[in-house]
Amino acid sequence: MHELALANDLLRLIERVATENGGHPVTRAHLLIGDLTHAEPETLRFAFEVVTRERPLVRGCELTIERVPIEVRCPACDYAGVLERDHFACPRCDGVGLSVVAGRELRLSHIEVEDAVHA
Repeated sequence: MHELALANDLLRLIERVATENGGHPVTRAHLLIGDLTHAEPETLRFAFEVVTRERPLVRGCELTIERVPIEVRCPACDYAGVLERDHFACPRCDGVGLSVVAGRELRLSHIEVEDAVHA
């Protein structure tokens, strides 16, 4: 289950960012996951919940995940657009030499922390 390793990496990144920016408890983390990463959002969410349980800075942190579709550009016909995950050929010319523009992301977009006044 590579989601557990991803959750641990994400945890370390969130804790580092939070610590560098005042050390307030993190309430929510927003993650972008491209369709080509093969990471399963629900499994990653569960793994994240497990690895954050005993960490005061992130305990109870909600992980929100936004899927990023596969976007490509075809050099043969100049098609630019979204592809289905199971069909990796140009929908216009059926070419296969596509350049991936988006869909490989696995990026922490931003975090939300407790209000310093209420922390």
